[in-house]
Amino acid sequence: MKHPFPLKEIALQSGLSLATVDRALHGRAHVSAQTARRVQAAIVELTGQEGQLAARGRRMFIDIVVEAPRRFSDELRRAATQVLPKFAPAVVRPRFHFAEDSGPAKTVATLSKIAKRGSQGIVLKAQNVAPIRAEIDRLTDLKIPVVTVFTDCPDCARLAYVGLNNANAGRTAAYLFAQWLQGRRGAVLTTTSRRQFQGEEARARAFAAEMARLCPEVTLREASGGAGLALGTAAQIRQAVRGLDRLL
Repeated sequence: MKHPFPLKEIALQSGLSLATVDRALHGRAHVSAQTARRVQAAIVELTGQEGQLAARGRRMFIDIVVEAPRRFSDELRRAATQVLPKFAPAVVRPRFHFAEDSGPAKTVATLSKIAKRGSQGIVLKAQNVAPIRAEIDRLTDLKIPVVTVFTDCPDCARLAYVGLNNANAGRTAAYLFAQWLQGRRGAVLTTTSRRQFQGEEARARAFAAEMARLCPEVTLREASGGAGLALGTAAQIRQAVRGLDRLL
């Protein structure tokens, strides 16, 4: 892929070393397919930001780290690339770190690599577990602010949480179900990707409590733990609905 960007720019965007980027661009040995894709993705991102680079404001690099299904991450990437140019005259350059099912250890490793390379800020969607909270505290000590989005990691030094009020969202969903059910009996299937995502868990708890109040004759069947991925979630649903026809 032809491009007008210096190796240093591509290295900064991809989070790779200059030597690795050089090997990937020239088709040399010892470059994995994943690394090659990261380099090409960085060039695509730089190309999309080219118009923004004409601005003469301050240039800032931020890192967006997300554990979520690809369909979610793709929408987030699209939104970020549309919104960030509106911060002109500042030039905000996003570097994306997306994984569908990375787990806490890999997320911490990603955050550690970002800390070594440097960043003006991190936008994070991750599981609310002790190792990730500890890494957020460490990043804050290094003067790298962390903002959590969609799902929170409270009780740590993150700068802010940006997202909806999850408990109210769960209660609102229960209210809408109650309006639709109109006193009928039955079962409602609920699912979250993983309990360690604090926002999802808050929504699920509030939904269950409000459903018990508004619809006491309705049972809830939980099919959680599939990480939001099709195969894992389908397996959880099959388990949750097994024998359901005999209960209704």
